[in-house]
Amino acid sequence: MANWTECFNFGINIAKQASQIVLSAFQQQKEVMLKSSPADLVTETDQRVEKILISAIRDKYPQHKFIGEESVAAGERLELSDSPTWIIDPIDGTVNFVHRFPFVAISIAFAVNKQTEFGIVYSCVEDKLYCAQRGGGAFLNGEPLHASGQEDISRCLVVTEIGAERDDLALSTMTSNIFRLLKLPVHGVRALGTAAVDMCQVATGGADAYYHIGMHCWDIAASALIVQEAGGVVMDTDGSQFDMMSRKVIAASSSAVANRIAQVVQAFPCRRDDEDPSKSLCGAARSSERRVSFVPLIPADLRFPHSDSPGSAHSDSPGSAHRDSPGSAHRDSPGSAHRDSPGSAHRDSPGSAHRDSPGSAHRDSPGSAHQGPLTNLSLCRCCCAAGASVSSGRTDAPGPGPRAPGSGLWPPGSGPQMCDLFSGFSVGEMSESSVAGGHIFGCSCAALCFFT
Repeated sequence: MANWTECFNFGINIAKQASQIVLSAFQQQKEVMLKSSPADLVTETDQRVEKILISAIRDKYPQHKFIGEESVAAGERLELSDSPTWIIDPIDGTVNFVHRFPFVAISIAFAVNKQTEFGIVYSCVEDKLYCAQRGGGAFLNGEPLHASGQEDISRCLVVTEIGAERDDLALSTMTSNIFRLLKLPVHGVRALGTAAVDMCQVATGGADAYYHIGMHCWDIAASALIVQEAGGVVMDTDGSQFDMMSRKVIAASSSAVANRIAQVVQAFPCRRDDEDPSKSLCGAARSSERRVSFVPLIPADLRFPHSDSPGSAHSDSPGSAHRDSPGSAHRDSPGSAHRDSPGSAHRDSPGSAHRDSPGSAHRDSPGSAHQGPLTNLSLCRCCCAAGASVSSGRTDAPGPGPRAPGSGLWPPGSGPQMCDLFSGFSVGEMSESSVAGGHIFGCSCAALCFFT
């Protein structure tokens, strides 16, 4: 096995030298340019540092190859071959750099035969050098690093990032992932604004897990090895083997914690780093945006009292599964005409306070089962990690039947999916985007419901 220690030491030296450029520009006014989104920034310093790093490496190792964030952004092809390859993020945390938020890092990984041999993350403002060689352990400023070894998810501090994606699908997926983690529960969720430093917190034992969808190989290649050499676990968000090109990662203190997070978090569509860049990028296609009505869903523990206002004509259609959950305060106001149609299964759960006000005309039609069980339950894709049962339609239409978690879009004509965890509803509007022949609707519960 080749010894890459000379390259490793050279990488540390040039990272420290380049950090002086970053620090000298840190307090200065910066000219900011946008890349893929209003949150995906680049400055002249990013570009300058990358050029200096690549130039220095190329002078010493002319046969080596490079993958650099800003080079790829400028149009260079991203290709990880078996040749010795330096994977460089000149400033990880550019938004932090622009705002002088003190978590900014230079990340350098070195891969041979598509396997990372060493990783270097230099947190410039903190003057912290995280590094690791394969099989040689991980270190912070020369001191050995060890992951916490925590195996109980409920005692974990988790780190993640929102990222640069700003389409509805990506944002809703990321925020709903945080919601589901907090409900497990975990001790807390943090974000430092730099994936490389985030992951290194798992190596130090200061955090117990990190996960993210949508980052790039230059963000995590170095820190993934540092976590592994500190005794941590790195995998894909679906629980499969870690692949730095997949743009999905979980780094954790133990396999137990990593697997538990993989059961909870969902990924939005992301083009792999090594795929053809002409393919659609992260999130939803925007080819057919228009304004539409949708059903925002409200978490059960934040539910507002359900009230039928005077003059309303609330009707439960045949086959509906209308349920008032425990603690709800469903009230039919004077003048409302609440009617349960034949075949509906309207149920007031224990502890609900369903009240028909004076003058209301609440009528259960022949054949309705006001106290009967819920019917037509399915697993909602947006909440399948939480095991939520749902009924389809606004709240009153028949459900589409069982679907496997994460199995894709619901059958044509099935209607929006009403999640049992989020049973309050109201009518609103938002932007609809076409995805794989179906449509996406955003919910106030920060999840997404898919239907055609």
